[in-house]
Amino acid sequence: MQVIYCRNHHPLSFLIRAFTWSRWSHCGVVIGQDVIHATAKHGVIRQSLAEVQRQYPSHEMRFMPGDARTALQYLGAGYDWGGVFGVRWGLWNQPDKWFCSELVAQCSGLFNNSRISRVTPEHCYMVSQ
Repeated sequence: MQVIYCRNHHPLSFLIRAFTWSRWSHCGVVIGQDVIHATAKHGVIRQSLAEVQRQYPSHEMRFMPGDARTALQYLGAGYDWGGVFGVRWGLWNQPDKWFCSELVAQCSGLFNNSRISRVTPEHCYMVSQ
């Protein structure tokens, strides 16, 4: 499956990258000309690739094993605020909600489900090509 890794110049992007030791602050699953990704404001959404690239001027497309269509079943799910705040310690995960790298990791099938709430964009990037 194709994955887009992104960052922008907003302070929140910098904080996410610093906190997760990642070069990227966001990622999403690419299906055709759309991206399925989890946003703090709207949860899991489908957005045009062009729009995501405008929001995140620094981006890179890579491939990971997995089935991108898996992401479609999570559309409309909420954002995993508990998982975001607990990512460092693997606490407060909400299994029916997602943050961006958690969603990508789930679709890849590469990560242990009991540890998926600790996956950052950098972890996904490291196993992609």
